[in-house]
Amino acid sequence: MWDSELEDPRSHRLWKTAQFIAGFWTENRYGPTLREIQQSIGIPSLTTVRDDLVTLKAGGFITYLPKQARTIVPTDTLLAQTK
Repeated sequence: MWDSELEDPRSHRLWKTAQFIAGFWTENRYGPTLREIQQSIGIPSLTTVRDDLVTLKAGGFITYLPKQARTIVPTDTLLAQTK
């Protein structure tokens, strides 16, 4: 997913979001909030953050429980790509 088209703004944003989630989880051992993701990446809308999380989950890069705080967890696949 990350090897091609990173110049596409959405792919670039997804990659930055995935990196932030992986780094945050590695440092804190719990997931970031939607607002923390929004502020860190500079995404203007929480809806966009939610849509990006759905895409990352479908791609096998994160798991999470919707409508619960701090349940976003990077998968081993994502952690291996961000090292």
